[in-house]
Formats: sequence, structure tokens, C-alpha cells
Amino acid sequence: MLAIASFLLGFLRDLFIARSFGLSWEADLIFVALILPVFFENFFGLALRDAMIPYLQKLRSQSEALFASVARWIYWRVMLMGLLASTLAIVGSYWLLGLLAPGWSTAQIEAGQLVFCIGALLVTAQAALYCQGALLNMDEIFLLPMTRTVLLNSGAIIGILFFKPTDIAIFVGMLLPQLGLILVQHRRITYLRMPRKAELQGQDQGRGFGLAFAPVLLAAGAHVFDRAWRLPL
Repeated sequence: MLAIASFLLGFLRDLFIARSFGLSWEADLIFVALILPVFFENFFGLALRDAMIPYLQKLRSQSEALFASVARWIYWRVMLMGLLASTLAIVGSYWLLGLLAPGWSTAQIEAGQLVFCIGALLVTAQAALYCQGALLNMDEIFLLPMTRTVLLNSGAIIGILFFKPTDIAIFVGMLLPQLGLILVQHRRITYLRMPRKAELQGQDQGRGFGLAFAPVLLAAGAHVFDRAWRLPL
């Protein structure tokens, strides 16, 4: 049901965007600003979840304290990586927009930077949500991945219907519900607030996660580029 709701809301979102902006530069900007978050999700988010769960399950079978320590170590570094990725995209927004939309004029690129920067913050939200989703699954709390897209599409529709239909309103509407979900899920994962001393005990095992994550990330990257290569021109 949630997958159907996500599909319908996505269809309505695009319908409202088309009705509000038609064939215009503003409509193009919305979809260009979504390229980076969609790529990050397909390349990094899914790989992160698929690597974290088996790795942490193995550690939990050894020790609950070790599991909690490593989970916290990974969690905060994933958050930092997501924030770093968003920051780099924001700093390089002018260059990235020029790369993703080579036909735009300098004035169009400069006018679209703010929207692109807000869209780049979705990368941080995705990193947090996928990491939190993996940890919640470890506690047998299963939140379907479509929950994120339902919130994203619902927020975009609300931004169009209840505020002045602008690119900024749409992306703020996408971002805010996901930030709320991040806060709720963070409070639910109680061992994220363990003492700093306990975190230090799991650093070696946490660094070892990179060895487990690398092949999954490479496989996800190969899948993404293979799918892109097969797209019709």
C-alpha cells in the first residue's frame, strides 16, 4: 500500500509541477536539482543499508555492548559524510549546475543556485534516514523505504498547494518532513546517546566496516552505471 501511495503521490507531484510551471526553466530546475539526491540514494544509500545490517548483526552476536558502540561510531560518521557531501555540493553549486545543465546561461545558473543548494541538503537527510533505517531494522522496527518518498512527495505537494508555488517552496516542503522523521527516529535509537568512553571502545571494529562496505558500494555503483548505460538516447 505504501508503495502505491508513493507512486500516486509522485505522479501528483509531477502533475502539480507541470500545471504550475509548464514547459519552463523553473520546471527544469526542479528536476535538475533532484539529480544529485537521486544519484546519491541509488549509489550510496542502498549500499549503506545493505552493508550495515549483516555487519552489525555479526557484532551483536558477539556482544551487545560492542554492537552499540560500533553502531554509534558508524552512525555519526555517516551523518558527517552526508553533511560533507551536501556542503561540497553547495560550495560547488555553480560548477555542478553548469555541468548538469550545460545549455543554461550564466544568469539562469546563478538564479538556480539557491534551489540547488536546498536540494543538496536532501543528501544529508538521505544518509541519516538510511543509516537510521538499518539500525531500526536491527531492533525489529521495520520502516519501509517508501516512507521517505511518501514524505518527500507529500511535502512537495503541500509546498505547491498551500504556499506560493515556487521552486524553493517545493524543496523546503520535501526537506522539512524528512528532518522531522530523522529527529523522531534518532530519539528512538537510545544507544546513540551512550557515553563517549563506550564509543571509543568500538573504533577499531567501526573502521573495519569500511572493508565490508567497499564491495557493496562498488556493486551498487556498477548497477547504477550499467542502468544509465542502457537508457535509450
